[in-house]
Amino acid sequence: MKRIHIFLAAFLLGILPICAADFKVDGIPYDKNYGGKTVTVAYDKKNKSLKGSVVIPDSVRHKGVTYRVTAIDAFAFKDGKDITSIVIPNSVEKIGVSAFNGCTSLKSVNLPEGLTFIRNYLFYNCSSLASIEIPATVTAIGESAFYDCRSLTTLTIPRSVTSILKTAFTGCSGLTTLTIKSRGVYHYGCRMFIGCRNLKRCYVPKKECRLPDTEFNDLPTTCEIIPTEF
Repeated sequence: MKRIHIFLAAFLLGILPICAADFKVDGIPYDKNYGGKTVTVAYDKKNKSLKGSVVIPDSVRHKGVTYRVTAIDAFAFKDGKDITSIVIPNSVEKIGVSAFNGCTSLKSVNLPEGLTFIRNYLFYNCSSLASIEIPATVTAIGESAFYDCRSLTTLTIPRSVTSILKTAFTGCSGLTTLTIKSRGVYHYGCRMFIGCRNLKRCYVPKKECRLPDTEFNDLPTTCEIIPTEF
């Protein structure tokens, strides 16, 4: 049976889910979802011991039944310090808060097409993450989503994004080039770029741009904001 997680309490109190997953396949735990033959990659404290590349399949088979993998639970791989890469299939539509928080050796991960929200603290302190492509389906980037991703050097925010929450990129000290293609980011959080001390160029749309100047106050004084035709 699908576990019932009280995610808000877990987030505020630092309590992680403790119930056992419904089953495991190739060392990855899964919970069955309600209403169909789909599953969520579940939190398990043993996920911390995973090493190297983690490949999540688009479907798994258990006791003669095939389940489609559609989500990754909150905290699923939190503090998996020996995970170096994660492959996520496009069947995954949702990734919970802090799913990769503290994966300090994580160098590469693909986000699935169809993902709409990069949730809070998703890549918090993923200090080895060197590159990431944000899918064109993403509309919001959560609080501290890329906090202290100090190995990122370039980042492109696609046209689809309309909301970026506070401290989303705080501490990305390796970031040198930021490209914001969206012409309609209607909500910006505060302190988004604190600690991005090596950011030299920020490309923004030349026309129909809704990027208030006050939201760039946290950029280093050496960063040039460049209106660009995309």
